[in-house]
Amino acid sequence: MDALIRPAGKKDAPRIAYIMYLAGRGHVERSVYDLLIPGAFGPTPERLAVVERLLTTGVVSMYHHTHFTVAEVDGEVASALSCFPYEEGRVRHIRAAFKEIGWSDADILAMVDRIRPFMEVEPKYPRDHWILENAATYEGYRGRGLMRMLFEDAIEKGRARGYTTMHLSCFIGNPARSLYGRLGFRVTKTSTGEKFEKIFGCPGMHEMTLEFL
Repeated sequence: MDALIRPAGKKDAPRIAYIMYLAGRGHVERSVYDLLIPGAFGPTPERLAVVERLLTTGVVSMYHHTHFTVAEVDGEVASALSCFPYEEGRVRHIRAAFKEIGWSDADILAMVDRIRPFMEVEPKYPRDHWILENAATYEGYRGRGLMRMLFEDAIEKGRARGYTTMHLSCFIGNPARSLYGRLGFRVTKTSTGEKFEKIFGCPGMHEMTLEFL
């Protein structure tokens, strides 16, 4: 199997939208995108359509397709992840992206309320780290080393931009942590919350960092 590792384009948004949902779910039943976007839980067409629109806004937020790198297999996007600097993960960019797709202030306030149990546990982005998010692989392509290739590419991009440390977060108990460990990531902080556990069925999240020269 040959995989093409390349920057994402707008045309990849439908495939990446589902990958983002998977990344937000990890090994548990609910995804953070179930909280961000109202409606019945699951990767519904309506929810994925909203994520797809966030990927292609004029505003460059943490959800923007230009932050993504994909692994393409036989012409299909099979895996993806995003990397971005602290500045582009700021709340003001996220808010502007949601406003651009037509959300009202009331919609955004309702989202903030829904997402609060997650935000109370999710590690905060360090200002001086290369931030990695939304890493996942379609079910039929797992076990082929695609994520390792994407991580290695992300590390090289971070190094080229002058970063020495990469940041990611994952649910406690996520099997992907073993891959992160093999790549050199270590747990630097663990946060838990009762409301978080009630929603997601796991105690909380790990902050993991990788130092590279």
